[in-house]
Amino acid sequence: MQATPSVAEACTSVHNRMMSLSLRFLFYTIMFYSLLIFTPPAYAVKEGGYHYRPPYGDFCPKKGFYGERRPVRNPEEALRLVRDYFSGDIELRLIGERRWFFVIEVRRKGELLDIVILDKRTGRMRSIF
Repeated sequence: MQATPSVAEACTSVHNRMMSLSLRFLFYTIMFYSLLIFTPPAYAVKEGGYHYRPPYGDFCPKKGFYGERRPVRNPEEALRLVRDYFSGDIELRLIGERRWFFVIEVRRKGELLDIVILDKRTGRMRSIF
């Protein structure tokens, strides 16, 4: 038959559990604040930085503020924009022209590198490969 714990033993047990919870809380609080303090801030790579190349959708090299429309009027202008965007020795071929965009194939040394569409109304480029 089990003996029932005395009041003192019960209080000690509750006290130990409370100390365990408060120590656990203190530990997690210290860990949280140390992560906030000692985590280095994240910075975006500036232009000219390591392997800088603007993402698709940028107005490269005709840069403007984000979302600015730069209409593309003819296929020659579209090919020039794509050539200026990709660096190095590339071959471009206009695959097609639709109502709202141009479809352009980009190759490097004969190997297919990308297929992009260039929006006629906005000048934005997007990969569809």
